[in-house]
Amino acid sequence: LRLALTPGDAALPRLARELEQTPLAMPVPASPGSRPRMGSLMQVQPESVRVVALKPAEDGGGFILAMQSSDGRAVTPRLKWLGQLVTLGKMEAGKIATWRLALRDGQWEAAPASILS
Repeated sequence: LRLALTPGDAALPRLARELEQTPLAMPVPASPGSRPRMGSLMQVQPESVRVVALKPAEDGGGFILAMQSSDGRAVTPRLKWLGQLVTLGKMEAGKIATWRLALRDGQWEAAPASILS
């Protein structure tokens, strides 16, 4: 049995999901690269938005990001991706929205996409 004592604020749906499904960690060997050794891949706000899928685009042109809002209204999520702010479009309440994240002239851009892209 796992439980969490919380004030019941806006973080409650996210905390409930974390109790239901623990994050998956996969250790991989280190290798040289252009990115710093530490840092965050991505940050998403508000907390009512959850990442459903993140995968390389099948054509090799960036990544496909799928997110869902558990808020009862439409939201415009804010994404910080590899240290850069990326503008996303509005998400309808409860629906899954997908974007293609692609690097153009040194800046990450997001465009609506299909999860199958």
